Amino acid sequence: MSAESSTSPIVVPRQSGLITPHQASRALAHPRYGELAGYPALADHLVWLVLRGILDVDRRGEAGDEEDRGGSHAFEG
Repeated sequence: MSAESSTSPIVVPRQSGLITPHQASRALAHPRYGELAGYPALADHLVWLVLRGILDVDRRGEAGDEEDRGGSHAFEG
């Protein structure tokens, strides 16, 4: 069984291609991972990942090219 359960806050960002498998593993291993249970929204989870240095918004294409994912450019400034 995977460390990512269906109730894990990491599942949606991972399955959506917002974070890589490596980033998901780093989040799951983070000593403050339990904090995510107190944050209900995906946006909160993404902010937590950024604040912990797991997700770098300047390297948002790390999980795949925008065109390949069909993603939006929501993080562009």
